[in-house]
Amino acid sequence: MSRVRILGRGIIDTSEFKRDEGGGSIHLEDSSDVKVEGVILRDSDEYGLSAYGSRNLDFSRVRVVGFWRYNSDGIHLCNSQDVTVRDSFIRSFDDSMVLSADKGGCTTDTPGRSYDSQPVRNIRMSGLVVWCDWGRSLEIGAGTHAPEIADIVFSDIDIIHSTHIAMDIQNSDYGPVRNIRYENIRVEIDDNNPIPSLQTKPGEKYNPVPGALIEPCGECTVHSANAPYVPNLFVIIIGKLYYSEDGERGTVRDVVFKDISVTGKPTPPSSFTGFDAGHDVRNVTIENLRFNGRPITTASEAHLRIGKFAEGVRFVAGK
Repeated sequence: MSRVRILGRGIIDTSEFKRDEGGGSIHLEDSSDVKVEGVILRDSDEYGLSAYGSRNLDFSRVRVVGFWRYNSDGIHLCNSQDVTVRDSFIRSFDDSMVLSADKGGCTTDTPGRSYDSQPVRNIRMSGLVVWCDWGRSLEIGAGTHAPEIADIVFSDIDIIHSTHIAMDIQNSDYGPVRNIRYENIRVEIDDNNPIPSLQTKPGEKYNPVPGALIEPCGECTVHSANAPYVPNLFVIIIGKLYYSEDGERGTVRDVVFKDISVTGKPTPPSSFTGFDAGHDVRNVTIENLRFNGRPITTASEAHLRIGKFAEGVRFVAGK
């Protein structure tokens, strides 16, 4: 499919579909030169706006609302290139803005088809307001089946609610992840935060009661049972994770977090962890990080845990 325009002030409502039966609000495969502008996506049965193996896409002024079912990602780009996402609002009950690279079977229209020979490259996201009720707000991964995941920029974004992780790179497969920038990101942390709760059956209610994270999640900093739960700010991890589909691991190189501002009473933790000496996290720059206006210039101040096989992490003071 190519040269398609979905424009206007209308609402695409998929609320009548049962979970996973409607294919999402807008689903693109092997598409090029597609523009989506000004539409409202309401209550998707799964991923709201998704693109697989596609290129030259422009999404603007999209509103994602009423996403209450688990696995209703807001905007999900899989093995796609040359994409712009701008001036949009995303409220989702799972990952809000996702860039991934998945293996066969990841598509709904053609089950078993794979785009994992295509990279994730040249993606620009800006002017977003994100409210994430479960999962990650700005996510790379977890699937990383691609020749590379590179040249990615998140900029000028307000994360007004984050439940699990605000900015996240999960390399759970073999793809090299490199040249990633999170820049001019403003994160609000609530005074009290509910524990991320996975919906295990239809109709199960989300528990809004604040509490402590007792079970280690394996992908983020673990909070003790006696401490209040606080969402993570930055997480970079390479490993065999829940979503891993093969035995080969990748790398993460040259990541920049610049002009990141966090507002709220709790201090969010962060963590960087590689897999082994050949599959490591290397060269991460944190520049002008501020908590409630206070400059943060050390890992200790940032509540950042630098784990094994994570090297070249440096802090740069703001100007």
